[in-house]
Amino acid sequence: LVETPPGEVEQHQLAAVLNSVSGRTGSRKPRADKWRDVAEQAAAAARERIDQKLSLGRDFEAVKLLHDIYGDQFSALDYWSAIVCLTADEHPEGVRWPCVSPAVQSRLMLLHRPLHLQGHAGGGPEYGALATKICTNLGIRAPPEKLVELLKVWKYNCFMVPFGRLIVVAVAHANHSCAPNCSVVSNRAIGTAAICASRDLGNGEEVTISYLPRLLGTRQEDTRTRREVLAGGWNFFCECERCSRDPAPACPHCSKPSMKAVVSRAEGRLYAGRTVTCYTCSREDLQGTDDLFFHCSACSTDLCGWPTCG
Repeated sequence: LVETPPGEVEQHQLAAVLNSVSGRTGSRKPRADKWRDVAEQAAAAARERIDQKLSLGRDFEAVKLLHDIYGDQFSALDYWSAIVCLTADEHPEGVRWPCVSPAVQSRLMLLHRPLHLQGHAGGGPEYGALATKICTNLGIRAPPEKLVELLKVWKYNCFMVPFGRLIVVAVAHANHSCAPNCSVVSNRAIGTAAICASRDLGNGEEVTISYLPRLLGTRQEDTRTRREVLAGGWNFFCECERCSRDPAPACPHCSKPSMKAVVSRAEGRLYAGRTVTCYTCSREDLQGTDDLFFHCSACSTDLCGWPTCG
């Protein structure tokens, strides 16, 4: 579980609480010494927790500032999630960031991580380009390559909860279906989640869950939307039982029965020296602007995913 660090407004609120706690402990004297000691110990523990949250908020602001200056195709919260999954020996000296044990980190590294991620949009930064600057500026003692791999772990295996983001190893191993046979039930109080069957499962039947928000794809005509979201978020073209009812389009140029779906960031640049252009609407740079498009290997015709085209 990675809790979202406090923002600027919450930091001001925490600072006010910290001043209040610090001022109250010496102002009123309890009736008995033992109760005074208990009150002082509780106040000290509260001050320490608040001070740590303030420190985490400031450090996260430093990560966001680097992200705003240099840009990257991961989010600042992705980077923060990766940073707190480093071990204590990999953190900068003298900091009090949350960390994991080498054993927990090894388990995280067993989860799905795409081997390659491509950035095609206008020659922008590749995925993980900011990792070196963050490691250098913050004094992180892990190699940038490890930070990038942990970025991938969080990008493709976590799900959002009201207080942050969560990885549960069993849930992360489940594949997606737009008609899943299981659902994920999270326990907000203790920060865990469980897979619950939606119906009776047969012996050997694969457990599937939906990676999508609940309100997305409630109708069959939402297949295109679901596929685009999955391609953009998880780098695959969905061909589950539900989506397979809506096959890839036939080529409008050579009439090949089914074009190939190309997930932009999962593939290298399709053409050397030129961008991908839609045959029907003439939109350019599909691989740089769209998460998904269609390509005919027979005649090199390309279609965007818009309903009137692909």
